[in-house]
Amino acid sequence: MRLTRIEKRFVNEIGHSRRVAEETVRRLRHVPVQPSWSCLDVGCGNGAAALLIADTFGMHVVGVDVDLQQIALARSAPGDRIDVVFITADATRLPFDDERFEIVATNKMTHHVPQWPSALAEMRRVLKRQGYLIYADLKIPSWLAWILNPLAGHVGVFTRADLDRCFASLQRVHRRTGWLHYEAILRKL
Repeated sequence: MRLTRIEKRFVNEIGHSRRVAEETVRRLRHVPVQPSWSCLDVGCGNGAAALLIADTFGMHVVGVDVDLQQIALARSAPGDRIDVVFITADATRLPFDDERFEIVATNKMTHHVPQWPSALAEMRRVLKRQGYLIYADLKIPSWLAWILNPLAGHVGVFTRADLDRCFASLQRVHRRTGWLHYEAILRKL
């Protein structure tokens, strides 16, 4: 699902983009990142997080987003860099070989995807063994799930328990949850 114009105005605002990028880097500090690694940023939006990851850790980063306008915006930012590439792609059908990336990161993207379990399965598929999934998104309280489930055909509707089930095959390195927030760093064994 593509963002609305109002959502794009919010997520592309400089201060918001910087905070999202900094939060991604903060999460990556839980991982023994190596400069030789490659990272996939799923739902990269304007590319701010992908660029900061490359700058901070020296990794090659690929950013993907389903929205052509967001990818165009991301491509306009880095100039002639070869360490960051932006590609238009659907998170439920990532155009990469199995076990391609040491790190797969996503931030507040899956709640925009009605088929969010497929997107998470794709992220696991392209993640190398011993690689890390860096995940953060909104989640709904279980008592509210039954009210919002009719929206599930249009947006991703999931609870902490739903996400825990999806991530059961991965080793938990870090997890922090709140009333509406779910953050996890997981390792593929």
